[in-house]
Amino acid sequence: MSERPQPDATASPPGSDRKVAVHQRRKVVDIVSLGLIATVLFLVPLHRVSGQFFTYYREALMFLMVLLIPYYLFRYRELELYRQRETQLLLVWILYFILCYLFDPGGSIYGEDTQMASAALSQHSAANYVLRSFMLYVPLALLMAVRGISHRDLMFLMFCAMAASPYAIYLEYTSNDIVTVDEMIYLSQSGVSTVAYNTFAPYLTFPFAASIFVFLSTRSKVVRGFAVVVIFIDLTMIIYSQSRQSFLFGATAAGLLLLFTRLNIKQFAAVVVVVTIGVLTISSSPIFTERYLSPESYGTSDAGAAGRAELFVDGIRRVETVTDWVFGRGFSSVVFSGPHNNYVRVLQRTGLIGASLTYAPFLVATWTLVRFRRRIGRKEIDRWAVWWLILTALLFTLYHSMFGYPHETAWSSHVVWAGMGLYLAYMRSQQENPVRPRAPG
Repeated sequence: MSERPQPDATASPPGSDRKVAVHQRRKVVDIVSLGLIATVLFLVPLHRVSGQFFTYYREALMFLMVLLIPYYLFRYRELELYRQRETQLLLVWILYFILCYLFDPGGSIYGEDTQMASAALSQHSAANYVLRSFMLYVPLALLMAVRGISHRDLMFLMFCAMAASPYAIYLEYTSNDIVTVDEMIYLSQSGVSTVAYNTFAPYLTFPFAASIFVFLSTRSKVVRGFAVVVIFIDLTMIIYSQSRQSFLFGATAAGLLLLFTRLNIKQFAAVVVVVTIGVLTISSSPIFTERYLSPESYGTSDAGAAGRAELFVDGIRRVETVTDWVFGRGFSSVVFSGPHNNYVRVLQRTGLIGASLTYAPFLVATWTLVRFRRRIGRKEIDRWAVWWLILTALLFTLYHSMFGYPHETAWSSHVVWAGMGLYLAYMRSQQENPVRPRAPG
């Protein structure tokens, strides 16, 4: 009998080459999707430059994300992401807003020239503009949810968000002839004047939080040093922009970090020192006292708190009938003018139904995250930093909606959906690796 041939010991097991190929393809797709998310966080704040190269670069990025979402849904089909309450509420909100768009009666309740809102309105209808402004970055949140974000991914994304802000500040203030570089240096040294431009400032509270997160999470001294520099730059421009809402949000975020997370002694002391030095340095300027501490600064002008209150009341009065309260005055009834309050503006457009659906995912997510706090171990410092960052990102939308329109502002709308995406990705990771709550006591 002939001797049976022996198998080659160096040969790969059956099917192993295919598994390697699948793994490599998945890795490439993961890198591409992470790159798209990072590009949004970095390029959108630089819109003054990015838009000059390609006007519709944001739409192009979202289109690529839409193409990737079905791939990840099939790849992770066992997770059943649609069962999350926040995802369900988000999908219902999308459907309701599309219905409001389709049945929009048209007409402005402020008698405004809608083309004042954006140059794009010279080519598109007001309803198209509102739909695009509100939903442009929804694919960003959905992609982050279905893809998942590891801690390493999160560090990279927050570094991109942090790195973009100094250049974004330079572009925004100099391109509008609001202030030159020499004047910015003079302001920081003398503190005898301010930059009367606070529309851009709320965006800076996100890279401010991202910088603190990077500072706490990295082991690189170089990256920590860069984070400290960005913290000072963001804080300085928030103060000199005269944006009290942004300063209070930054202070609140820092307070939440110190009071409700369990940082170790070194981290706690480092955050206290960095923030305290920054605030003391800036508050030594007479600008801080005049703008943030003087009762006269809260006067009856439109820029003051009393003026904002009048706009708020006027906005509520324009919701006249029961039908208006339930369904709104029309999807495009408010475009440029408004009550300086996104809750009221959404109420005017889509009624209580639309306003409830708009903020329900963020409210439910915030409450769920607050309750989840007890599941984090006392010494799990990295998880505390992630928890705080996501909470701050969710509160970004809920807080700034009281004073402006974060869903529609060019610099803030991507932050709204990045925050929701971070939350959904975080809860997705808990679904994959559930953490049992610690026993009481």
